Amino acid sequence: MNRVVLTAEYGPRAPDLWRWLDEEADGPIGEFVTRFAVLDATERQETRASLTSADQQKLLVYAQRSAFAALRHGDPVLVRSAVTAMSLVTEGAVGDERVIWTVVGFICHARRRVGGLDRAGVAALIGRADRAVQQAFERMSDDDSNLLFDSGVREFTTGAGLVFLEDKEGTYEPGVDLVAMAHTIAELLEAHHYHVESLAVGDVLMLYAFDDRSDHVDTAAVEAARGQTATVRVEAVLDGGPYQPLSVYVVELPNDHDAAIVAAAADRRDWPHEIQLAVAAGPICAVLRMDFRADDEPFIETIDGLERFRAGLLAAIRTPAS
Repeated sequence: MNRVVLTAEYGPRAPDLWRWLDEEADGPIGEFVTRFAVLDATERQETRASLTSADQQKLLVYAQRSAFAALRHGDPVLVRSAVTAMSLVTEGAVGDERVIWTVVGFICHARRRVGGLDRAGVAALIGRADRAVQQAFERMSDDDSNLLFDSGVREFTTGAGLVFLEDKEGTYEPGVDLVAMAHTIAELLEAHHYHVESLAVGDVLMLYAFDDRSDHVDTAAVEAARGQTATVRVEAVLDGGPYQPLSVYVVELPNDHDAAIVAAAADRRDWPHEIQLAVAAGPICAVLRMDFRADDEPFIETIDGLERFRAGLLAAIRTPAS
């Protein structure tokens, strides 16, 4: 069969689950998967054997995106396409069996929600697939547990439709829509040439009180931060830059006072292993932090440079009451 899949390329944002972005590559890869589904057993085996690791990585992305689109549109045809695409993926090409189980769990959640494919139908589509893929589907097709939890994500409905955010499993009981605030902050970061890789709920903002007076956070602020009721973390990396994640914690505190002292303690911290900027509005604070870099590698940001984000962060977390 014509290996159209080789000429289709996904952009770096295609695997994102925190938002939906259209990708031209879905078309030709979907056509490839559709043609594969009607091949006889010998042709299927030959096609699988001809695929490169790069091809399979694209099919993995396509499978996840198909399940994502199926959930957004209630389309069982896309669930079938996702399962078929996974039948072409091998553990050797992916390099990590956990990635296979995560994507399969997501697909099985879509199948459970959208329907259109029973267990026998799944078994037929994954016949002669890689053993790791077969095992994942065999276990999860009849699994009554929370498949989204197993895949490490939580479902949210936003103004732009259904999305999935990483689930850090911490307390998440917000009184306001922190996810909407986080999406606004994500747009702010991407306007400054960062790629937002994920949004995570149930995370925790940590403030540290050190004994060394030259590197000290107010202990009252540390105590106040422990009372956070909900936190969303936005994680981004600079397009084309070194791996130095820029994180923004959007934190709800019990009251305006606690939010203010947490933000004051976190604001304009510039230490060898951490640079931070923070703002507060009402009971919400946002803390922008960069605290990872390779040994001896300078930070790509400076404390003064981070000031360009201050007004945008403040606007994002303001509520009508604040």
